[in-house]
Amino acid sequence: MAIIGILNKMKWNEKGLVETIVQDSKTKDILMLAYSNKESLEKTLKTGIAWYYSRSRKKIWMKGEESGNIQKIKDLFIDCNEDTLLFLVNQNNGSCHKGYKSCFFRKIEVDGIKLSNEKVFDPKEIYGVQIINELFQVIKDRKRNPKEESYTSKLFSKGKEKISEKFLEECNELVNTKKTEGKDSFVWESADVLYHLLVFLVYNNVELSDVFNELRGRRK
Repeated sequence: MAIIGILNKMKWNEKGLVETIVQDSKTKDILMLAYSNKESLEKTLKTGIAWYYSRSRKKIWMKGEESGNIQKIKDLFIDCNEDTLLFLVNQNNGSCHKGYKSCFFRKIEVDGIKLSNEKVFDPKEIYGVQIINELFQVIKDRKRNPKEESYTSKLFSKGKEKISEKFLEECNELVNTKKTEGKDSFVWESADVLYHLLVFLVYNNVELSDVFNELRGRRK
């Protein structure tokens, strides 16, 4: 079925939303409940990555755009009433912003609530690098959707040799920054190195989350 057919078939509520259940494709664990609108569903279908609509921020968002914990779509289902979606996903790390694999990490029992011990990442560690994740997503978008005025898009258009050259150039400038130039110079050059490293990763189709996971594994 074409995307437009799916969008027209859904019974959107008065706000143009439908509830979306998210399930781990391998373990079948329920990971979270979110909301989709036409735009987010269209992006999900086109990219193979889960997008949702945030009722609090009133905008669509890609799962993992800040944490790096993206959800790759395995299968999509519509319920019998055509007013609920089910996403079967391959989840990178956890889905809950509090660090758990599932948002349903609290089990109600007779004597109270029991917390899951399956905490898979440290929220302070993940969201402390929010600006890097945000920049990484912008760079990925510039690769997918080039803009004439974008420096990043121009870098991608020139290919690997130019991207590698600029990265090495920025590393050299950082290494050769002198103490007499002050802290601000180190900060400026470090930001340049990080930016060009992210461009290099995107060009080579390496996810930032892969790098974080490697570092986390080394730490352990």
